[in-house]
Amino acid sequence: MKNFKMLCIKICILLGAVTFTQCATGQKMDKNSDLQIKDAFFQEIPSGIANGPITLFVSFKIEETATIQLTHAFFRGKKIALKKSKTSEHTYEGQYTYPEKLHDLIMSGDPKKEFGNQVPKIEEPIPFELTGNECMLQYIDDGKEKVFKINTLKEKALKNIPM
Repeated sequence: MKNFKMLCIKICILLGAVTFTQCATGQKMDKNSDLQIKDAFFQEIPSGIANGPITLFVSFKIEETATIQLTHAFFRGKKIALKKSKTSEHTYEGQYTYPEKLHDLIMSGDPKKEFGNQVPKIEEPIPFELTGNECMLQYIDDGKEKVFKINTLKEKALKNIPM
């Protein structure tokens, strides 16, 4: 009976340890970051179709000695690559365009006729649970990859340009 009790205690301790260590394996958000966001917003470009392109702009201020480089933004379930803007050293921008739908699919009972069809591209889901206009920024600081959360990303209306 003593052996059974010891076995049950060891199993409970093992299960508890496994449960709590799984929480620490995800990406950790940086609470004390050198990254101070000055302005961050997005614009949806009206294209006349549903799910038009989204352009994301992030401007930040950092100390002169800091070596921060933004790499990606995670917004509305999409991973957006960020690159430095040509206008400012501390402004990054990224654009996401929804993939085009496949046209010209050949559907046939004969597999030889369907041979030329292209396989649709399936996007990988992002590693964060974001709601509404929340945005996660992924950046590199002194060679270490870190993430920073923006709770509410503002939407700026695009200026109408006559064609």
